[in-house]
Formats: sequence, structure tokens, C-alpha cells
Amino acid sequence: MIRLPPRRSSQRMHRLLPHSMRKLLAHMVSALALSSVFAAYLACAPTWASPVSATDARGKRITLPAPPRRIVSLAPSITEILFALNLDGRIVADTTYCTYPPQARSLPHIGDYRTSLEKVVAQRPDLVVASLSANHQAVEGLERLGVKVFAVDPKTVAGTMDAILQIGKITGAEAQARRVVQTMEARISAVKRRVARAKRHPKVLIVLQAQPLWVAGSSNFMDDVVTLAGGINVARDAGPGFKTYSMERVVVDRPDVILASKEDAARLLATPSLASVPAVRRHALYTIDPDLLARPGPRLVLGVEAVARLLHPGAFRR
Repeated sequence: MIRLPPRRSSQRMHRLLPHSMRKLLAHMVSALALSSVFAAYLACAPTWASPVSATDARGKRITLPAPPRRIVSLAPSITEILFALNLDGRIVADTTYCTYPPQARSLPHIGDYRTSLEKVVAQRPDLVVASLSANHQAVEGLERLGVKVFAVDPKTVAGTMDAILQIGKITGAEAQARRVVQTMEARISAVKRRVARAKRHPKVLIVLQAQPLWVAGSSNFMDDVVTLAGGINVARDAGPGFKTYSMERVVVDRPDVILASKEDAARLLATPSLASVPAVRRHALYTIDPDLLARPGPRLVLGVEAVARLLHPGAFRR
């Protein structure tokens, strides 16, 4: 029988190795351990070094070498979107009209809808997010100065959701943007299921200003809010966007409900020519927080819910 030599323990083998070899092995083990830890870190850490890219409302492809760390907002609705995407620590400035969430009030302000380009540049932003409609002059001026600008221009609820997704892409917060939009869609679907059982859909007039009379026409987020809430916007025939309107036309349209500010509601109630209008006769003039109707951001869904409860209170008692 062949006798094998006794197996040496790893510790004994280690002692038999030359000192230089033992030192080399120790370095190799340490390097392997560090590389494993680093690989695990890369798998779960945010990819700040990865480029981000998205197409804005101008059809312009905006690309950044990494998600922006210093963001300036030029509109209240954009500020709300950025906060909803959990980008609080990266928003360095906004406007004097940015009142929600409350912490937006404490940020440095770069103007109102008249943007101070000097104040924006002083913030050293790596991205400015702007409203194409409200900030078009600022957009052009900032780009001439070499500032990266991403413009959005949502005109409907669906357009607002798309703007949220695009802002999520360009800021590296795409997953959170999808969650925000999914929540909006789910809550709107819940409202639509409730009001679908209603036997009638009240006619609604959305008043932006009473003197002279301005109303919400078709193809805008206010029109969408009323429609999703189970109402009919009587001013849709006036055309897309926001339109001037005559008192005579209000009499012909006979809205059941008028949405207006408290001051405008008082003016309309005191207008003799409107006395026969159902909404005026029954004092069905209601005021809803204008930010829930006029800011194309995540809180539009709260506007849908608030209007639906006004138009179909019975659907929400179940």
C-alpha cells in the first residue's frame, strides 16, 4: 500500500511560504475584498456619472453629462413637480410665486414671471427648468448665455403627466416620476368610476376673470379637470385655451355651476343680466383653490377630486 504524506494544515503551509510571498497573498486578498465591496456599491449607488437626456417641449434634445445638482425653476408648477420628484436638495432657486410646498418659499427667488437672468446665472445652475409659454424670453436669453434650459409646456392633464416624466428623465429621477404619474392615474381612475354612475353631467363655466369676462375654453388642463370630474365645460365651443366671453353667451349657455374666485363670484351674482342663469339663481358659484386648477402639476388630481365632489356629492357618500 502506498502511504501518502500527511496533509499539512493551511496555517502550517502559510508558515512555510517565504515572507514576501505571504505579503503578496495578503495584498491580493485585500484587493479582491475591496473590488467586491466596490462592485456591490456600484450596483446600488445612484449613477451620478451617467449622462441623462430628454426631449423638451420645443422638440429639442437636452443632454447632460450627469444628473443636475443645481436646478433653478422658473414657474410654480415646475417647482411643485421638482419637489414631487424628491429633488428638494438640488433645487437652488425658484420664483416669488412658488408657494407650494412650503419649503419652496424659503428658496432664493430669481424673479416672478419676469425672470432676472443675472440672478439665475448667479446661482450657477447646471439646469434651468422653464415654462415655454410663460418664460420664452428667459429661455432664449439664458441659452444665449450658455445655460442649459429644459422647457415644458403642458396644456392638458395628459400633457402634464408627460412633462413630469420628461423632467424625471432629465434630472435622473425617472423612477420617481413614473410613481408620481401612476398615483395620479390611479386617483383619476377612481374618480371616473364614481362619476360614471351619475345620471346627469352638470354644465360648468370656469371663470378666470369676471371683468372683463375670461373663461377656460377647450384643450387645456382646466377643461380636462371638469371633464374628468364628470362635468361639461360650456365654454368649449369658444376654442382652445383661455378666451374672452360675453355675458350674453353665459345666459345662452345656462351653466349649472360656475367655478370662480370669491371676488369674481360676488361680481357675477350682482350682475342683473345673469339672474336667469341656473348657477346664479341657485347660488351655485364655488371657489376652489386656484392652484389646484391653474398649475399643471401633480396637484391637478386634487382639483379633479374637489370638482367631482362639488358636481356629484352623492357619488362620494358611498
